[in-house]
Amino acid sequence: MRREHYKMHDMFVEPRFIEQGYGILLVADFVHRIKREKYNKVTLDADPNAEEFHKEI
Repeated sequence: MRREHYKMHDMFVEPRFIEQGYGILLVADFVHRIKREKYNKVTLDADPNAEEFHKEI
C-alpha cells in the first residue's frame, strides 16, 4: 500500500557528535524506512544551518 506524505521535523544531532557520521546514519535509516513504507512524498524541515548537510545527501 502506497502512503501519500510523510513530514519529518526536529531531528537533531548533539553538537558534540557533529561531523562524526551520526547524521548520515540517521538520515540513511530514515530514507530506508520511508522507502520500505512506500511514501509518495517526504518533507523535511531542517535548520537553515544544516542546509549544506542535507544537500550532500
